[in-house]
Parts: sequence; C-alpha cells; structure tokens
Amino acid sequence: LVEHLRSDYASALLPSATELYLARQWHERDAAVERSLGAEPGVDGLVFSSFRHDNAHLLARGDWWA
Repeated sequence: LVEHLRSDYASALLPSATELYLARQWHERDAAVERSLGAEPGVDGLVFSSFRHDNAHLLARGDWWA
C-alpha cells in the first residue's frame, strides 16, 4: 500500500486540492501503522467502517463526515 501511495497517488494528488482518505478493514488497530499511513504524502486521513452494509444510517443521511 505504501509503495502504491508513493509511486502513484502522491505524484497525482500533491499538486491538487484533492483529498485522499484511506479506507481499510482493520481487524485490530495499530496506532503506529495508522500514524505512518496518515503521514504519507497526499494522504489526508484514514476512514474506518466505511462499508455500505455497516453504515445504512450514513447512506440514508448522505453524509460521511463526523
């Protein structure tokens, strides 16, 4: 993932105002890994539990922001 972020996404996103939020399925959280991913160039944040079947209320609301 990190190699892909660095080789493909960072070069495409850094000169723009586009924000990239990584959505992954974490079974166990790891603060060090989360900090590392969040610190990658072009990454604006991490998203947890963004899967449609887990979040019917957010889909109905049409708003994924906290």
